Amino acid sequence: MILSPRVVFSSISEAGASTPFFIDEEGMGPWLSTANPEILARGTVVMIARDALHLPTLQQDGHPISLELRSEIEARAAAIGLTQSHHAVGYWTLSESGELQKENVTIVISSQPVDRMSLRELAEFIIREANQDAVAIEISGKVEQILPRDRHSRRERFSSSRFK
Repeated sequence: MILSPRVVFSSISEAGASTPFFIDEEGMGPWLSTANPEILARGTVVMIARDALHLPTLQQDGHPISLELRSEIEARAAAIGLTQSHHAVGYWTLSESGELQKENVTIVISSQPVDRMSLRELAEFIIREANQDAVAIEISGKVEQILPRDRHSRRERFSSSRFK
């Protein structure tokens, strides 16, 4: 299994000063998946190999995702091997106002590789059914942002060039 670097920050304020978006995960603290040496130097570097899906709680309009849909998504995640879960809070900064936003998420995890196509298809299902702009997945610990197919013809990966 491939390992991917992740920087774990000592505090939410330190994470926010280093990057416009990050995750504060139960059992780990605030972190970012990146290969950028400047950002990696700002915290503790850990190597991660998990496959995961970041399950949002809110739709684009701010309304909660129904419990029925969340249950269906969790069942589909378990069916492909994502059987562990951690509570987390996703943070991102609005480009227009600079305001820090946050949303509770559940990260469903497998310590073993899962079928990558099934993982991407599940993320695309969430985008459609839960009214999302994007959904984050992890492949061997590297975070990948899945975008709607009808709005974008490519998948955008979080890359170190976005933080320079």
